Amino acid sequence: MAPSLLLFGLAGCAFPSFTTPSCDPRVLAAGEVRAREILCTEELVPDGDNHVGDWLIENSLARFVVRGTYSSLYTLDEQGGTLVDAVAVLDEEGTTSTDVLGELRVAGDRSSVEAVNPAAPGEGAALVLPGMTWSLAADESVLRLTTAGEAVVQPLAGAERTGATWTSGDGFFGTDGVVTGDDLPVATLHLSLVSPDLAAWTGAVYGGSEPVDEEVDADAVRVEVDGAVVTRLGVESGRVTGAAPPGAALVGERAGCSYAGLSPAECGSMNLRVRDADGADVAAVYTVDGVGWVLPPGGGEVPAGVGTGPGVLTAGPKYPPLAVDYAPDSRPGAAVDVDLRSEMVTDGATWADLGRVVSPDTDATWASPEATHAATGEGLGYVVVIADDEVPTAAPDPLDELGGNAVLTVAGTRSTSAEGGVVISWPWTANSKRPAHGAPPHGLDALDLLSVVRNNSADRRTIVNRAWVDAALAAAPAWSWPDAPLAVWLDSLDDLDVYLALLDSYVPVAPLSARTWIELPTGDHNVPGVEAGIFAGETTAGSGPRIEVLGGLHVGDERAWEIVVDAARWMDVQTVTVITPDGSESYDLEPFEPPLGGGSVRVRLPESLDWVVITAEGASGTWAVRGF
Repeated sequence: MAPSLLLFGLAGCAFPSFTTPSCDPRVLAAGEVRAREILCTEELVPDGDNHVGDWLIENSLARFVVRGTYSSLYTLDEQGGTLVDAVAVLDEEGTTSTDVLGELRVAGDRSSVEAVNPAAPGEGAALVLPGMTWSLAADESVLRLTTAGEAVVQPLAGAERTGATWTSGDGFFGTDGVVTGDDLPVATLHLSLVSPDLAAWTGAVYGGSEPVDEEVDADAVRVEVDGAVVTRLGVESGRVTGAAPPGAALVGERAGCSYAGLSPAECGSMNLRVRDADGADVAAVYTVDGVGWVLPPGGGEVPAGVGTGPGVLTAGPKYPPLAVDYAPDSRPGAAVDVDLRSEMVTDGATWADLGRVVSPDTDATWASPEATHAATGEGLGYVVVIADDEVPTAAPDPLDELGGNAVLTVAGTRSTSAEGGVVISWPWTANSKRPAHGAPPHGLDALDLLSVVRNNSADRRTIVNRAWVDAALAAAPAWSWPDAPLAVWLDSLDDLDVYLALLDSYVPVAPLSARTWIELPTGDHNVPGVEAGIFAGETTAGSGPRIEVLGGLHVGDERAWEIVVDAARWMDVQTVTVITPDGSESYDLEPFEPPLGGGSVRVRLPESLDWVVITAEGASGTWAVRGF
């Protein structure tokens, strides 16, 4: 029996007449429900991803859009038939809530869509696809999906995830399973929308709701069912109001407090202001009990007190981690000034993150502004935000408007070749009118993928990883490649061989990693200035140390170079290894005077060398790679 017959008992339903349908953007009355193709712009969900030709299923409480079969919104080379918009109807004029859903993709045949409308009052409407059925009753804001496949929920960028729900403004989207970003096996999946009181969602998913109206000493209240957080309720004037599933646990939340239900046990906080040795304010991250709090220049409040452990203050590689204890006899909110002393020289270089994964991505929930804000406290000055087969939005540094240290942010994309190789590329411009917003297609081999990404543009920056290099070298010698990458990604010194293989093949790539020092040949900390350093190959891949190469004086058939390793003392870098086509040799560094770490060494190298690579290793997996 077909899924629609199982779910609704639609046997014998009369299908719509064969008269030509017309545009009908009216707001449905209570008790009405319908499914139809969108025929005009007036029928579209405002500010959604829907287009004329997609499929609408709606009633007086909610509106849902299933994308036409032409393409998936977020995944290339896949059919549509996916849920792309979901909003609650908030009033009789048809005002809708904020759309929080990016796309819900269900495994299975989505090659055609058929609308089934009720033949009698009280019956539901449905959009029937070969492998699934989307169905909606007349008096619920719950869309039911019946399928034997699996589903993946992709929220919109900026949506806040709480357990299996996502919120943004007055928009709310939830499922009755805990969605972690990976494939979610489902038999019948309930999707729901909420009006601001949350009652529709709780009633639909949990079979009823109970009102909440209590006094509470908290900033917010989380609602838990069987230990899973399903949503949070706001607190206003000391009261929490709303609705919760029957038997749900209500737990107060406030930074620095431990709670037993809605009653706080111990609360505390302190205001941390972090400065360098010259008295200048420094952005930092204060981590306590495994949770990091970003402190902007000038400081901010962090949790502290009984119930919280000692915190650790970090501000990038040039400052040593510093433990900060809260004095129990200090009053809550007490100001604490912390001075950090730099242990390495970083003038003329930028600390960069070339692959920070953000939403929309199946493995990431951070929005671009959140990632940029966090990068500020990590001492980063340049960040490339990426998503898997998708283009995120590059948000400006939120501290820049406040006079803080700007974090330069550009948007890129991470694409995978048929062999499993990865290409990170930027800059990209998101285009919501195209499938996957302009990301490269799936299934191309390594060399074809790079060519599509480069798109004959000298301005496109491209990074490839080990798997891409292995596949490309196996396919063709490097001299015959139609395009060459700008840089190679190193996860550790174990990947050094692929970098050397490219240099041996006369492919002049820069070494990059998750954290990279980039020299500023122009002296300017701006996007062109930073990227000029990448184009020139003046980069140090690694986890913190920075390698500089100075001199180059002619001495007969040799050149004399000074190798400088800037490193904090806690990194404990004492030697460097110089690798050339002729072999490798290690040298002891002449250490700098404290408080600086690192050191320098002078070496002579043959004039005729095609390339030179320098590596450094230190304590706790500290490493660095530089080539010239």
